[in-house]
Amino acid sequence: MSNPIDRANRTAAAALVSGALLLASGLPAAATVQYRPAQYQQPQQQQAQQPPSADQIIAQLRYRIRPTAAQMPAFNNFANVMRENQRQAQGMRPPPQNADAVQMLSAQVRLVQAEEAGMQRMLSALQNLYAQLSLQQRRAADYFFRQGPGGQGR
Repeated sequence: MSNPIDRANRTAAAALVSGALLLASGLPAAATVQYRPAQYQQPQQQQAQQPPSADQIIAQLRYRIRPTAAQMPAFNNFANVMRENQRQAQGMRPPPQNADAVQMLSAQVRLVQAEEAGMQRMLSALQNLYAQLSLQQRRAADYFFRQGPGGQGR
């Protein structure tokens, strides 16, 4: 059994690696329209933990798969998509503090739509890169994406 904090950290890392960099935008909890009763909230210290940046993930992935010179254009394209997704996520603005329920839900819909568009871009770039990888590199990439940054696993 894993504790809820470990599970939350693994989930956040997996989402980030899979292209959901939009969630790493630093939006306050109000923008994500989540309700958690007080007994289920994480301690404030744990909530402040930030997921790894796109550049940290890119560096880890590059180390793991060790792309060849011929694979670098596809790898760089993938890396650029990750960086752009993170920039877009950081540019998203949360609803005002006094937002009503409709405004909060609208903000959540925009966030999810932007996340989906980012994941589609990531999928296309990853498919292009993956097609160029050797079997050993593919296995390393599979393991990396399964584990998430820092080897946190799912």
